[in-house]
Amino acid sequence: MPARIDTAMSEAEDATAAIFRNLENSAGCSMEQIFSPLSINKSGDSNQPGFRPNVSLGNDQGLFSQASVGPTIRELNPYFPVNIIQGDSDGSQFFQNCDYNAVVMFPATDLSREKTELASVQGVRTKGLRTPIILSGWGFDLCDTPVPYRPQGEKRVFDTNLVNDRRYWKTGPLHVMWDEERQVWSGGPQIVVGTATSSSGAGSISQPSEFTVGLKRAGNSPETLTEYGETIVCKNRDSGLTINVGQWVVAARINYEWIAIQAGGGASILIGTFTGVWGKGSSASVTQTKPEPSPGTNTVSVINLFAAVGSANSTSNCAYTKIESDYYLIAAECVEED
Repeated sequence: MPARIDTAMSEAEDATAAIFRNLENSAGCSMEQIFSPLSINKSGDSNQPGFRPNVSLGNDQGLFSQASVGPTIRELNPYFPVNIIQGDSDGSQFFQNCDYNAVVMFPATDLSREKTELASVQGVRTKGLRTPIILSGWGFDLCDTPVPYRPQGEKRVFDTNLVNDRRYWKTGPLHVMWDEERQVWSGGPQIVVGTATSSSGAGSISQPSEFTVGLKRAGNSPETLTEYGETIVCKNRDSGLTINVGQWVVAARINYEWIAIQAGGGASILIGTFTGVWGKGSSASVTQTKPEPSPGTNTVSVINLFAAVGSANSTSNCAYTKIESDYYLIAAECVEED
């Protein structure tokens, strides 16, 4: 069993004496390696290091600050959160009624909230955890299997050495990602669900098409999804994906744009019109009519591998689909000449 490492907080002078009596089995650091000073203004715009205003980088219509679809620095402000109390637009009521004891406030002449006119406070100077935060312990990995573990056949079970030997514990920095738009540290990409409220033709990597999604949130029963009027604009960079109104969509926010990770299909049948006689083996310009196309995506070149269709100086209807990067005729009306 390894030598025991004790943990305590003390003044630097006392800590130095204690550590050097048993240096090989001691661990310690000063507080700036755990905490970081920061400033938080009620207005949301503070000197660095401190809270800064969130921004809008897209066309979202959400319920949070700057029409964000997810909580932002304004809703998650621990001193001046907006609208935790209904109508508390700058967090003043929250700050005046919360159970915090002492913090550096401005303008103020005392750390005590009881000795300060809280309605006049415009901001605080406090401390946050320094990141990357180091975590050390045991738990489960990305496969939902135990760590630390030992093999048991093809399975993994906890290594029971973790109970009294911390050398077996998994130790590393906590990986969270900065969201410049919401001004928060995020545990991963946002994922939302909803239904398409506009259609989209196939896009490409360099020239994506777009479609809108009305978001659905959890309701008050397990089967219920409800709407709060939120919408997002999804980019479609998939040359094999088309979107029709009403389709179920699962979207993730990646690279500050919404990308569908489940939606539509790659071989949807489209309805359109063409003009004149369309010969076998030739291509014609077809204008999409159903589903209603997104702006700029309604006319494409379609290949006819069958017999000639259409009629001179007339407009005819047709059905067509996209296979890989090309559109192909499926069916068309033939108008007899007089």
